[in-house]
Amino acid sequence: MSRGRRRRAAAAAATAWLGLLGLIATVIGGHDAVAGGEINVRLWGTLVLGAGILLLAGAVGLRHDRPQGRSLATLSAVLGMLLGAITFLAQVVNDEPDSRLLLWGAIVVLSGATAWTVWKLSPAEERNQGIWRQLPILKSVVSVGVAFSVAQFWYGSIYVPTTAPASLTVNASVEEIVPGKDRLTMRGSVVIRNTSSTRVNVLASLLEVSGEPVEPQTLSRKDFGDQIRDTYENNDTTGSATRYAASSNATTLTRGRLLPDATYFEPDETLTVPFVAWAPPGEFALVNVDAVLAVARGRVLALETGKTRTTFGAGRVVSHTAVPEAGWLRSLTRGDRWVRAEYTTDIDIPSVGVTFVSDPASDVAEDFDSRMKRFYGYALVQASALDPLPGPPAEQGEK
Repeated sequence: MSRGRRRRAAAAAATAWLGLLGLIATVIGGHDAVAGGEINVRLWGTLVLGAGILLLAGAVGLRHDRPQGRSLATLSAVLGMLLGAITFLAQVVNDEPDSRLLLWGAIVVLSGATAWTVWKLSPAEERNQGIWRQLPILKSVVSVGVAFSVAQFWYGSIYVPTTAPASLTVNASVEEIVPGKDRLTMRGSVVIRNTSSTRVNVLASLLEVSGEPVEPQTLSRKDFGDQIRDTYENNDTTGSATRYAASSNATTLTRGRLLPDATYFEPDETLTVPFVAWAPPGEFALVNVDAVLAVARGRVLALETGKTRTTFGAGRVVSHTAVPEAGWLRSLTRGDRWVRAEYTTDIDIPSVGVTFVSDPASDVAEDFDSRMKRFYGYALVQASALDPLPGPPAEQGEK
């Protein structure tokens, strides 16, 4: 093949690559700029759209084989390298490494090869002149755009996910206990308030009301001291030493979700959830209320639009909710993510657990789960209330 034909083939390949990459960037960036679910996604989409237009302009300029066109093509190829590198880093920061990293690396390599090809195709006088002298207006535009895009990438992909954790305050209380001949009626409430500056999403929740019987006992001074020491040594935070009475195992009176999964709270939003529970009179001396919420930052984990699959097993109910992404670029740089919420149906084991998995059919991977929990600002918020119950009606009459 003659040198002229090799030059034309190289120019055609460089033009095709710039055109293809520019078309893809324009389509993806245009979609996210218009339909992105978050403001930073739309901003990033706008930047990618601008980069795609510049890549297409570089392809057209190279095809016309003029000095300004070759300079624009070189600049576009360098921009393609930057897009590939940022996309590569976005996936490394936000997701598990997989075969897609080869694609982003290929974009960097092919764009670099294109820049080198255009440089080789340029006459010697153009190489000495430099790009900015031929296209001076782009110097300031590209400099500002690159700086802004890098800052936006750092803020949206690295800084935000590791700061501003979800924060809810939860207060549980028993407000009224009404004795009756056949039952005690307990009325209470759980007050939830979002004290953080970002939206908070409730991934799973639990409300349990239980009754505890208390048996009379009298401990000697020594035995009471031993019980206090055992409590401290065992780091027991579920109870305290009691000299003249001892409570036994609790009996569940009411249990269920405190809130529907994927409920979210805007900043400073407050919600009061009332509850009512009943118990046989005289059977329990204490009523215990436990409220548990598994939460995450709702701005980056908007589960209310995700698809949910629910399965039922021995002693448990498990739901998997797909984490929706706010833009196409995020979908490309992130693998599948599911929030797994597990509720136990065993009346003796009140618990709710939340984990992150990459596949509903796979087991929980601790490394992936812990990394996703840090990324989404996961937190477990709990509150409890303990109140005495009146004795049976006969005892109240004697008093």
